[in-house]
Amino acid sequence: MRKSYLLILSFTTLLYSLLSAQMVASINGFGADEGQAVERRREQPENLWGIDFHAISISGHYARKFAKGFYIGLETGILPGYNWIILAGEHFTTESTIWSSNRDHEHFNRCRQLAFGHIFIRWRPEHVPLEIDTGFRAAKYTRSVLYEDYFGWTNFYGAFVKPMIRIKMFSIGARIDIGNMYSYSFRPSPEFIIMATPVLRFNFN
Repeated sequence: MRKSYLLILSFTTLLYSLLSAQMVASINGFGADEGQAVERRREQPENLWGIDFHAISISGHYARKFAKGFYIGLETGILPGYNWIILAGEHFTTESTIWSSNRDHEHFNRCRQLAFGHIFIRWRPEHVPLEIDTGFRAAKYTRSVLYEDYFGWTNFYGAFVKPMIRIKMFSIGARIDIGNMYSYSFRPSPEFIIMATPVLRFNFN
């Protein structure tokens, strides 16, 4: 009988120890989950606001979260920025253009941005200091025109991608524009353009 009591007491003690350990683990796990949830909420705000600087050009943007790590937004900006035209045709090739079908006017061609607008989707992963915007771009430029007294109104329509590295409240990166340039000073088909612009961003959140 005494052995039975000792066996029951040992079993009860063991069961109590296991249940206590499980409860402590559950409580700790709940606290950790809550902490992680708070951290996720801190890193993944519902709304994003920011200002981008491209040389003297400035733009503001707003984006709204629609899925985990993804936002949809609008951006608008004014003033000239630094635009490195990487690929172009006769009317937009500059001295720094790498690929061109005709370099005859590269010393005279100049484009200056006046205003632009973007519709974009942003990927912003939780635990990586990275954000990438991609979307549609429309922009208005002026362009110098060889042998013509003309202001050179020019439109750009196309896509863009903007990879950025986040450093606290700032982000640094570049925007790559791919699309067509249309100028009122000539009537041929639009020219296919690829250009790059360095970007510095201030994030409000």
